[in-house]
Amino acid sequence: MSVGPQQSLTAYQTSAQALIPKERVPAVALSGVVMHVGRADRAIAANDILGAHHALITAQQIVGLLRCGLDHQAGGQISARLDALYAYLGFELGRANIEKSRERLARLLRVLSPLVEAWEGAATAVLRGRDSAMAGGRAG
Repeated sequence: MSVGPQQSLTAYQTSAQALIPKERVPAVALSGVVMHVGRADRAIAANDILGAHHALITAQQIVGLLRCGLDHQAGGQISARLDALYAYLGFELGRANIEKSRERLARLLRVLSPLVEAWEGAATAVLRGRDSAMAGGRAG
């Protein structure tokens, strides 16, 4: 049974809201993009054009959700830079889908992998800080 883009997107949203601390959502979402880019790459290699299309559409939808979730009022310059980065990712995913280009997908993965690591590191630091603050409040 094949899972379409909308079902995948709904699954990400549900998981993010119910199971994942908000600090980890960008890393988890971008990991999903990496997963779908990998699926698209394998599909292109197997000449499964429809499979590649669905995987890349889902990846674009995830990136779109990340863009929509940016708080430009609170985020200022960081939010603007993330918006530009997510716009670039969305554009490149679209071009990779049109061209069915494994080379474009490889370039995207070179951008995405350190981005996932950076978000995961930031989330870990924030959560550790929060845990330390909570532990300090209980001790006093």
